[in-house]
Parts: sequence; structure tokens; C-alpha cells
Amino acid sequence: MLIALTSRTPATVVLWGGGFLVLLLTLGGTQIRRGIGGAFRPPVMAGTVTAALGFAFLGVQPLSETVGFADIPSLVNGLILLVLVIGLARSAIAILLKPRVALVVDESGPRDSAQSASPTVVVALGADLRQDPGAVAAAVVPVVEDNDITHVEIGCEIDPEAATELSWRLRRRRVPVALRLGTTALSAGRAHVISHPGRPALVVEPPEPSLAVRGAKRAFDIVVAAALVLVLSPVMIAVALAIVITMPGPVLFFQERIGKDGVPFRIMKFRSMIVDADAALARLLAEQQTDGTPLFKVANDPRITRLGAFLRRYSLDELPQLFNVLGGSMSLVGPRPQRAEEVALYTGTADHRLGVLPGMTGLWQVSGRSDLSWEQAQELDVYYAHNWSLGFDLVILCRTFNAVVRAAGAV
Repeated sequence: MLIALTSRTPATVVLWGGGFLVLLLTLGGTQIRRGIGGAFRPPVMAGTVTAALGFAFLGVQPLSETVGFADIPSLVNGLILLVLVIGLARSAIAILLKPRVALVVDESGPRDSAQSASPTVVVALGADLRQDPGAVAAAVVPVVEDNDITHVEIGCEIDPEAATELSWRLRRRRVPVALRLGTTALSAGRAHVISHPGRPALVVEPPEPSLAVRGAKRAFDIVVAAALVLVLSPVMIAVALAIVITMPGPVLFFQERIGKDGVPFRIMKFRSMIVDADAALARLLAEQQTDGTPLFKVANDPRITRLGAFLRRYSLDELPQLFNVLGGSMSLVGPRPQRAEEVALYTGTADHRLGVLPGMTGLWQVSGRSDLSWEQAQELDVYYAHNWSLGFDLVILCRTFNAVVRAAGAV
């Protein structure tokens, strides 16, 4: 109908509109996928192929009397409008209609349904059943049919043939089967599937952006940090004067931290604690029994002064780190730099956070700051180290402003 409104020839409507609908159905146009990309992919692909085939057909066999090249602009406009309308409609449907997910788990393992869209039906299978393709399908397919399930997620190890059999048995209902990965540090943009007969493989791209992207990040850091130093210089002068008046001792606090690739550097902050505060750190950590955790945070820290508490609440003590950014030892966005004693306690993948420049703010800070445990903070920092991009940095910077204003998780 949309193409008919923009085209003057009935044959054009039949040729282009019919071809578009056939290709849309062929490319999975009836299956609603969450996300803008998933919603627009089938219409865009169908529209592109339809236009290419249409132009090729007209080039081989011009239909000047029935269609006419003069009608091409209206054809293209109508096709673009059709793609936009269908893509937006699919996005709206995906947002309004919450998917129902059947999560297949190990009956003897932990039940982790938090990462699945709700409502979720959990199907627990024993080890013997998970190795039998027929048994897996027999257990899951009735659950899908009885609960009007739209997606199936495999959250445990199953026989590869079982996944193939389950997908085949669900083909009539067009229910996709998702195989979860064991890692939480991988974004969708770094993974793609290659298919060889009998041996498909998931390819994970290396977590290292190109030289151009890294150069753009460094240029962004320099420009923004310099601008912030100019804009916030009155604030920094006011903070320095307040420290001189209310807190005997130096204005700035320097401390050795571990930066990218394990290289130490001196971090700069406004002093928010009493003089020689580090001397009491080991005792305070031992008293609260957290000296074995790679996150040296003291609850209700008695070393923090009244002015220091205010500075920390609104992250004003971090402002001198803009000079660290200008010097290249830090970035605006990245994992927070830690002491050598904390780094020495790293286990597992925690050292991945050292693969990027430490930052003034990061995914950990905008997701809860000190309200998070070390395990949660480590997971967020490792995810960032594996998947950072300029767009991701901009999102984190925008969220930083909100986190600072709300002072969520500040200490």
C-alpha cells in the first residue's frame, strides 16, 4: 500500500511490493527480534535485494510502457518508506511484547535465570538426559508448546546433537535456540559464527581496537581533559583553598598506582584524609577482615576528614587526575587504578583490567561504585577491557554525571 501511494503504475506495485514481501518472509521477517538492529535487519536486507533485483530486471528488460524509468524515484521513495515503517513496527512490537524464555539448566547446578528475559520457565535436566538428543527435545518441546515460549536458552552443557535436534523440533514454531557462552566479558560485536559443513564455529575477534581508534581515544582524552581543566579551574582553586584552611598538611596527595600493562605511575588527588593515612590502612583492613581482598576500602573510614567526605561524595578529590590524563598515564574512561598490593592479590582474569589505561571514571563507577563487591567490580572492569569503544566511553561519561550528582555508592 505504501509503494502504491508513491507509485503511479500498478505493475510497479506488483513487481516491487510483491518482491519485497517475498524476500522479507524468506529472510525471517515474521520473527520479531529484540533490539533496533534485529528489528531492521530483515526489512533492510529485503529492501536492498528487492531494489537490486528490480534495477537489474529493468536493465535487462526495460518495461518503458508498463513501468517506465520515470517512475523509479517514486519506487525508491516508496521502498524506503516501507522499510522504515516495517522496521519501526517490528521494534515497537519487540518492546511491547515481552518474550517468554525457556531456560534449560543443569538440575544439580546453580539456577541463574536473572540474565534471561522474564517471564522465564526453567527446565532442569540431569546429566544423562542432556547427553540424549531425543530426551532433551522430549523435555523442552512440551514446555515450549504449553507456555507459548518465544525463545529457548541453553544455560548448561548439552550434547551438540541435542541442540541440533531441539532446533529441528522447534522449527514449525519458529522458536530460536540460544547457546550461552561461559564468559561474561564478550560483547556481541566481537563474536560471529562461521559455518563449515558439519563444523560451525564461533569466532571471537581479538579485544584490541585499531590504531586509528586508539589514536582517536587519546586525542579525545587530551581535548576533553584540557577543556575541563580550563572550565573547572575555579572549582579546583576553591577546593585547594578549602583544604589549606581546614586541613593542616599538603593540598595534593600523590600515590603510586599500577597502570596499563603493569607499569606504575603516580596518581594525583586532592587530599581527603589525615596526614600519613596510609600508615593505618593495614590495621583497619585487618580489623574488618578484608585485607585479603584486592579492593582496599575501609567501611566508615576514620581517616577521612569532614571536608574530605564532601569532596569524595561528589568526586571533587579526583579532579587533579585530569593532569594524569593529559600526561598519558590515565584516560578519562577506564578501570580505576589500584595499588601494587591490591594487584598482587589478583586471581583469574582480574589482570585483564591492566590491558587498558586506567580511567578517572569507568563502568564500575557508574554501576554502583563502592556499593559493589570486588567480584562485581572485577567483572565490569574486565568486560570494559575486552569491549571498549569510543561510543562506549561516551555512554559511560554521560552516566558519570548522573552518578556524581546522585553520589550513589560514594565513600
